[in-house]
Amino acid sequence: MSKSVYGKIVLVVLLAFTVACREEENVPEPAPSPTPEVRTLHYKATVQTGAATRATIAENLAYVFEKGDRVYVESVDGEGEPDGNLYGFLSLAVNGDEGKKVALFEGDLTCAESFTPSSDTPVKLVLMSDLLSITDDGKASGVNYLTTQWAATLKEAVSHLGYFTGSGQFGDTSFTLNQQSSFLNCSVKMDSEEAYVGRTISVELYNNTASEPIRTADIEVREAGSLPFVFAFPGNEVQLVDAKITLKLGTDSEKDFSINNSSQALAANYYYTVSRSTIPFDGFRIIATKDDTRLTFKYSDGSVQYSEDGGESWYTYDGKQFTLDKDDSVCFQGNRADCDCNGTTQLFTADKVCYIAGKITSLLNDPNSLAPNAFRSAFSNGNSNNTGPAAVTFVDINPDDPLILPPFTANNCYREMFRNCTSLKSVPALPATEVAPNCYFNMFRSCIELTRADIELPAETMTENCYREIFRQCTKLTSVPVFKAKTLATSCYQQMLSGCTSLGSVVCLATDVSANLCLDQWMSGIKSTGTLYQAEGGPFSPGENGVPSGWTVETYTE
Repeated sequence: MSKSVYGKIVLVVLLAFTVACREEENVPEPAPSPTPEVRTLHYKATVQTGAATRATIAENLAYVFEKGDRVYVESVDGEGEPDGNLYGFLSLAVNGDEGKKVALFEGDLTCAESFTPSSDTPVKLVLMSDLLSITDDGKASGVNYLTTQWAATLKEAVSHLGYFTGSGQFGDTSFTLNQQSSFLNCSVKMDSEEAYVGRTISVELYNNTASEPIRTADIEVREAGSLPFVFAFPGNEVQLVDAKITLKLGTDSEKDFSINNSSQALAANYYYTVSRSTIPFDGFRIIATKDDTRLTFKYSDGSVQYSEDGGESWYTYDGKQFTLDKDDSVCFQGNRADCDCNGTTQLFTADKVCYIAGKITSLLNDPNSLAPNAFRSAFSNGNSNNTGPAAVTFVDINPDDPLILPPFTANNCYREMFRNCTSLKSVPALPATEVAPNCYFNMFRSCIELTRADIELPAETMTENCYREIFRQCTKLTSVPVFKAKTLATSCYQQMLSGCTSLGSVVCLATDVSANLCLDQWMSGIKSTGTLYQAEGGPFSPGENGVPSGWTVETYTE
C-alpha cells in the first residue's frame, strides 16, 4: 500500500471519529422529571395522650407535652399506608399547653396540587421522638430502633424513645395518641468501688442464646453504686427467651445476669422491670427453719419484688406461693408507702416457723423515713379492742441474723407489730433515739414464748402511749430493757409490764411521774415478789406508783 493511500485511510478514520463525537455532543440531555406541584394548607389540631400512653401505672410517668414537641401528619390510603398527598409537621402552640396531656398543635402541611383533602380524608399522626428519621424533602421516613439507643430513666425513655401514633379524619382536628413502644427498665446495684462516679460501663443485652447483642450501651455512672438504664423496643414484636444482661467492667471482667427463664413478650405501652445486684442484699428476708415450708406474701399489687437468689435477680411479686427447704430464703424489696396490716392480714403467712431478717425498710419507697402505721400489725393477729384473736405461729427472729428496724419512728409505726405472736423467742433492737406517739404500743403483747428482751432503749424523752402495753402478758419474760427516761408522758408506761408473771427485776429511772396515767397498772398482775431499781431519790416504793407491795425498791447503780 502506498503512503498516500495509507494517509487517506487515516484521514477518513479521524474524520469519522470527529463526526461521531460531534453527533454525541449534540445528543439532547433527557428532560428532568417534572416536579409535582404542591401547595400549603394551614392546619390546627387538638392532640391528647390517651390512657395507653402511660407506659406505666405511675401517674407521674404519663406523657405530658413538652416544649419543642412536634407531630407529623400524613394522609394514608385504605390500608393505612402513606399516599404522599398530604404531609407535614405541626408544632406545640404557645398557649400554656406545656406540661399537659391535651395540647393544641398547628402548622403548614404540604399538599399535592392535584389533591384536595376532604373532611373524611384518613390521616395518621405521629409524635416525633428520637426514633423517627426525616428525609431531605421533610418527610418522616419511619421508626428506627437502633441497637445503641438507651435512656437513663423510664420517664426519659417514654419521652424520647416512645413511638406515639394516632389516626382519624382530616376534618375532625382532634386526635388521641397511643404508645406503641415497650420498655425494659433495668437497675443494677453495684459496689461503689465497681461503679464509681465517672466510670463508663458497657452493657449488652442478649436474647435467645444469640451471639450478637440486641441492645448495647456505654453508660457513665452518675451515682456511685447505681447503674440504671432503659431500652426501648417496638411493641409486640420482641420476645425475650432466656435473655441475659452482660456488664463489661474491664478487659477480663464481666458479669452476666439472667432476665428470665421463660418466654416473655414485650407488649406495647408496657414496661418491664429488671433489678439486679452485684452486692449482698441486706434488706428484708424470710428464711425457712424447716423443709417443705410454704409461704405467701401479702402484697401482690405490683409494689413489691422478690428474689430467690440472694438479691441478684428480682421479679414482681404476683401472689405466688413459695416452697422452701430449711435455710432457703426469699428476699423482698418494694416501693410501698407503708406496710400497715392493721390486725387483718399479716405481711406474710407460712405453715412452719420462719425467721425474718434484714432491713425491713427495703419494702418502702423511702427507706429513710416511716409513715404513720408503717408496720402496724405486720406479724400480728392483734387489734386495738383487747380481744384475743388466733395466735401467729410462724414468725421468729434469729439473734445472729436479726430483723433490723431503722433508728427513727412515726406515729403507730410498730403498734401491735408482733401482738399474739406465740412463736417469737427473740426481739429486734429498737434503736430510735426519739419516739413518736403510740410507736411501740402493744408491740410484743402476748408473745408468750418470749423469755428475754435484752435490748437497749436509747430514747430518753417520752411521748403519749409510746411504750404502752409493749410487753403486756408476756408470761415467760424474765428480763426487760432499762427504762431510762427521767420525765414520763401521758400513758407512756400504761400496762407496760402487766401480766408478766415471770418478771422479777425491773430498772426504771423516772423521776417525774406526774403525767396523766403514765404508770397506770404498769406492773399489775406481775410476779408477786421482785426488785425495782430506781434513780437515787426516785418516786417509787412498795405499794406506791404501781409497784407491787411485795417488791423491794433499791437505788440503781450501773
